[in-house]
Amino acid sequence: MPSLTLISLPVTGVSLFEMAVGTHPLPTDCLNSPVPLFNSIVEGRVSSLPRSQFSLNMCLFVNQCLRQSPDMRPHPRTLISHPFIIEYNDGDTRIVADYVRHRLATDHR
Repeated sequence: MPSLTLISLPVTGVSLFEMAVGTHPLPTDCLNSPVPLFNSIVEGRVSSLPRSQFSLNMCLFVNQCLRQSPDMRPHPRTLISHPFIIEYNDGDTRIVADYVRHRLATDHR
């Protein structure tokens, strides 16, 4: 059985995709229940970020997180060295916390 960490990578990919595009990368017919949602990820029925709108590194990072097979997904220790993470990692985690707080406050108005 895959570790919880490897299972959480698709959640990371879905979250990044949704923050970037504003919609799920999954078919809309699966969003009403966790079982169809999980099956869509397992079956690989996910969209890719539009390359015309996002950097190649971001697209590759999200696609790696959303890979169908857990065996094909990089380990989080590998992803932390991905060029997308390295490019934007200035060591300050406050920006992410500020962004999440802002989004939560905006979305609940």
